[in-house]
Amino acid sequence: MPVISYEEGLLERLQDPEYASAYIAEALMDGDQEVIRIAFQDVINANKLSLEINSKEAA
Repeated sequence: MPVISYEEGLLERLQDPEYASAYIAEALMDGDQEVIRIAFQDVINANKLSLEINSKEAA
């Protein structure tokens, strides 16, 4: 079984809209601007990864 990093696993989980929504909600409840910024950046990066994977599969 391949080992993936925490970040890779997070980006995979954040491709699920429900998980991403809960992740953002938790960041907003924290209230710290830096936590909120990082959470949104993580979701954006996960969606970029998802788009890259989908475009490679379509090719």
